[in-house]
Amino acid sequence: MDSGCNGMEVMYKSQKVCLMSTDSGRTVKRWLRREIIVHHIHGVVESFGRKRKQKEGTKVATHEEKREVFRRLLLDAAKPFVLQQAECFVSEVELFLASGLNIETYGKVYMQHLAGMSTAAK
Repeated sequence: MDSGCNGMEVMYKSQKVCLMSTDSGRTVKRWLRREIIVHHIHGVVESFGRKRKQKEGTKVATHEEKREVFRRLLLDAAKPFVLQQAECFVSEVELFLASGLNIETYGKVYMQHLAGMSTAAK
């Protein structure tokens, strides 16, 4: 923990925190953007889950209605970040959540699927 505190002291003394045009500044911008996106999208997914649990005793929505609401919420949340790829992103999130796999396993399966598609196209 001390090394982190010393690192902070060095950072502030060297004024690196203000140098956003450097490579480290670009790294900070990428990191902040990724974190904001992750927390924003995750918040939408969590909120959808909480609202669904709260409504369990009320009007029963069909699976398609639930799916449409979820996809619309996720699309609205993702669009500012992924622009034209928003529909594809929403489908990918939906596939990942439905798979029940962890991210490492899902990534491996996805890469195998892509490899299979590229050999089939030849």
